Amino acid sequence: MAASVAEALGNAEPHARQAWRTAEIEEWTNRWIIHPASWWLAQRAARWGIHPNLLSLAGLGSGVAAALAYGFWQYGWTCWVGFACMLLWHVLDGADGQLARLTGKSSELGKLVDGVCDHGTFAALYLALGLSLHSSVGGWIWALIAGAALSHFVQAGAYERQRQLYEYFVHSKPVLAARWEQVPWVLRPVYRLYAAVQRWLSGEELLLRQVQSSSAERVARLYRQLLLPVVWGWSVLSSNYRTAALFVCCLAGMPQLFLAGELVLLNAAMLLLWGWTRRRQQRFVEQLRLEAALVVG
Repeated sequence: MAASVAEALGNAEPHARQAWRTAEIEEWTNRWIIHPASWWLAQRAARWGIHPNLLSLAGLGSGVAAALAYGFWQYGWTCWVGFACMLLWHVLDGADGQLARLTGKSSELGKLVDGVCDHGTFAALYLALGLSLHSSVGGWIWALIAGAALSHFVQAGAYERQRQLYEYFVHSKPVLAARWEQVPWVLRPVYRLYAAVQRWLSGEELLLRQVQSSSAERVARLYRQLLLPVVWGWSVLSSNYRTAALFVCCLAGMPQLFLAGELVLLNAAMLLLWGWTRRRQQRFVEQLRLEAALVVG
């Protein structure tokens, strides 16, 4: 795409700018490629009266198609088909949220549908890779599959929550309060587990206790200063880089390397990021306390 998210935002109507995710925390592939394409699709879907959940389901269909293609990675050309389907999934995954915000149809249920479709895409990919590798590698591949899938569940939740915290503290977006009544009861246990993992890894409870006694302007300024680099760092766990790694590993004939990378390399990266985040959050809290003491004094 020729225009970045920031440029597109500048050209968009004021009422439509809320449809974009916060540009300053977008990593470069989203800013320059995925989200401009998603915005193009979201605008047309809004005109055609398409519901955001339909885009989420279409994304799941594209993800399942990618899984079917990658299940036959040995042929080589199917890896290119899988990669193309995954790119389409990324565009649809961005468009459903943009469409929901553009049309005022954002809801907790919509977030849940989006999350289920996202994780469903990768579940299909893991299953396809497991089936394709079982005969040549052996039954132990399913242990690697399970580890990679669980790692992805935790890593994705941790990454997304850091983005949500930034939007909440810096831009006052109401992203932290879950509206459970909008979530079907049968799905609430999974949703509660996902939310609990996010809260545990995010460190938000310490932050929320401290900011109650500080001005919103002071919180936003200091959080941007200290935590913006951290949020950028968390982007290494985004699905964009997984898509590229999956394509390269399958095309090279080593899909098990992708799974091992999720289990070992990305978990190591998450632990390092978690430690860095905690240190920056502690500095954030300490500086807020110091500034508050100076104001009182």
